[in-house]
Amino acid sequence: MTTSPCPPGESAVDLVRKLRAANSIPALDENVAQLCRLTERSETRTTDLTAVIMRDAALTSRLLAIANSAAYRPRNPIKTVSSAVILLGFDRIRQLAFGLSLFHKHAETIRDKELYRLLVCAYCSGLFAMALARRLRDETPEELFVGGLMHQLPRLVLFNAFPESYREMARAIVHERLDRDRACVQAFGAGYDAIAMALADHWQLPEPCRFYVAESGERTAPRRQAVHLAVAMADLVFGNSPPGPETAGALIARAVSLTNESEFSLPNFAAAAADADPNMESFFHLSGQDVAMMARIAEWGKVDSADVANTLTHSFERREADAVETDTPLVMAHFLSELMIATRNRSGINAVLMLAQEGIYRCMRPTCVLTAFADRRQNRLQGRLIAGEAATIEPARYQAPLDADDCLAIQNLQGSEVVLASAARQRILPDDALFRELNLDNLLLAPIRSKDRTIGQFLLGRRTGEPPFSADDCLWMIAIAGHVAMAFEATDE
Repeated sequence: MTTSPCPPGESAVDLVRKLRAANSIPALDENVAQLCRLTERSETRTTDLTAVIMRDAALTSRLLAIANSAAYRPRNPIKTVSSAVILLGFDRIRQLAFGLSLFHKHAETIRDKELYRLLVCAYCSGLFAMALARRLRDETPEELFVGGLMHQLPRLVLFNAFPESYREMARAIVHERLDRDRACVQAFGAGYDAIAMALADHWQLPEPCRFYVAESGERTAPRRQAVHLAVAMADLVFGNSPPGPETAGALIARAVSLTNESEFSLPNFAAAAADADPNMESFFHLSGQDVAMMARIAEWGKVDSADVANTLTHSFERREADAVETDTPLVMAHFLSELMIATRNRSGINAVLMLAQEGIYRCMRPTCVLTAFADRRQNRLQGRLIAGEAATIEPARYQAPLDADDCLAIQNLQGSEVVLASAARQRILPDDALFRELNLDNLLLAPIRSKDRTIGQFLLGRRTGEPPFSADDCLWMIAIAGHVAMAFEATDE
């Protein structure tokens, strides 16, 4: 829903209230909200975050792309969510998920070419900020990425709700050379920084993100300078500020002062930042050469940079399919290879189990996957790890005495075969309330056997009405359980 023009003379809080009433502000994704809650708890495990992230294919893809970007330079490619969580850490995951979720919410509904240009500009603001952070040898470059991204989101909200008023603001910035805050007051009745902070309050931004949202306050800190410089460079490249050598020269002078690089080149910097991020090519269809060309045209200043950017940036197409690798056997082969490497390297049981659960969930797409082991006294089978849409369920609820021979879960432990079952027609546990609560019917149970004894079990579940597990699924589970068993044997040696 859009309304235009914006009524003049409103405060930032009033304006945001009106935007909320018009459903013009994207809501925070529930998965990300849960991530924020989890990362604030001291007892949260890597597996808990991994399980929530894997529910969102787009978020999974973006986080893996950032973990593999030049800003982190991992020794080996990061191909699993659990590895990305370990590399980035809980706080960074929360910040990235928060920023990327709001960004993706905008992207889902964009069809306007001009608004799409602003979307790409917002992403490049974050990308440039992270590239500057790397040059400053900053320890948390993803904070600056989120800062640059969030700094531009108010533009998207304002354009989406009040396109005529936004274009008035843009004309004042580019052609009348007003600063952004004065132009925003002229068009909307409230300053850009005030609107940004009102939106930050609405989204309940974590403090590291809020620090970079607006221009106000202390601006001498190098990290804040890097974010503001990145935003200004992206604005120049994408036509949100006056083009030409004067604007470009001022930005280059700021970059030289910040980075101590006397030969700083904006086109080269922009190209390197774009080439370092796989999202630029796969999601936005822009190469480093494209971004460098836009930067050179903006420096030249003889044509409208916004028109150039509108031409080069493609109309938005949802690409959630890109976020999920479609060649399932190939992806499963990758996870089996990773399991073998982890076992050989004695990476530890927890790392192997996280890999196994992630491979199962991403390739076989059950509603949930649960891993259970006998307790220390060897009296009960008890769930230890869970992933999938039921990740908020306490895994220990999956339990049964080891002498409950009338339960299929215990019978499966006594054999060596993968078993397909129906929770509606068979007795899996002494208390099957868990399956009813999750609406699970189609089940797959796979024992984990080490040195001729069963030590644990995988349980995969799908909802009532969803297709049952296939013969290929059974074969994959045999292979996965075998790798996990080898990891236990390597630990016991």
